[in-house]
Amino acid sequence: MERKMGKKTKRMILMLAASALCLGSLSACSSKGSEAEQPQVVSALADGVVTVGIVVGDDIFCRREYVKPDELSIGNGGEPVLAGIEVDILNSMAEAAGVSVAYEPLSADQSNEDLMNLLAAGEIDVAAGRLFQLLSYEGVYQPSRYYAKSGLYLVTRENRFVDTLAGFTDAPVGVSQNVPSYELLSVNGIQNVQQTAYSDVSRIPQDLEKGVIDAAICTEREALKLLKAGGVSASELLDSPRIQTVFYISPGQSELLAYLNQAINKFLDNQSMPQTQAQTESGDGTETQQ
Repeated sequence: MERKMGKKTKRMILMLAASALCLGSLSACSSKGSEAEQPQVVSALADGVVTVGIVVGDDIFCRREYVKPDELSIGNGGEPVLAGIEVDILNSMAEAAGVSVAYEPLSADQSNEDLMNLLAAGEIDVAAGRLFQLLSYEGVYQPSRYYAKSGLYLVTRENRFVDTLAGFTDAPVGVSQNVPSYELLSVNGIQNVQQTAYSDVSRIPQDLEKGVIDAAICTEREALKLLKAGGVSASELLDSPRIQTVFYISPGQSELLAYLNQAINKFLDNQSMPQTQAQTESGDGTETQQ
């Protein structure tokens, strides 16, 4: 869906309208004292459109789909149609709330901070991109309940498949800044390697080739991105911690959060439903993804 007016602009219009109503009944507003001076939180559902910044990773979480493999199918305001787990959850949320969704696609090359900066600026209502629930986001953004869990991956030179740090004692190992520090501490052998932080994981293949690092620890999405580019191998770390994946919204959006969590609960319930029961309820015999 193409946006005709920025989300931030719409909120300002709604807040001005609320202020006008308050001025119309000045005596009632004045009686509330300092309470009336507090900034008002306008519901993200108020204008009937929930704007979602979403990372298109061409995976099961979010990807572009085409009706015909040899012909581009255009939809949703000129953008290829988005599909995947995150899209299904968000569309379900919108249906229950009686609103529409305007997607703002970000490429997998963009960082999580690019996405979160849009949320902080009020340009989007929901941040979606297989985001981890991080301690650094507490009090700044509001997380949904988790809808998936993923592990950490060890990226090495091409055709070198390794799933443990056991052979990297005292060796230089890169660590993506998107790997939560408290989860990194639980990786076996991490205390025995020389860690090098990476804010840009696209540098990892060339640093592996040059011998700057011997391996790198990345998130699942980052590992898939590097594999797609070629020149590396990647394996999920043995006994990797399972990190919760969530959506993020702005603080104070309790109504949006309730509908979002309701949609996530519905999705998780469907995932745990026995295969035959799910096929019976769908009525078409279509297999559900487990």
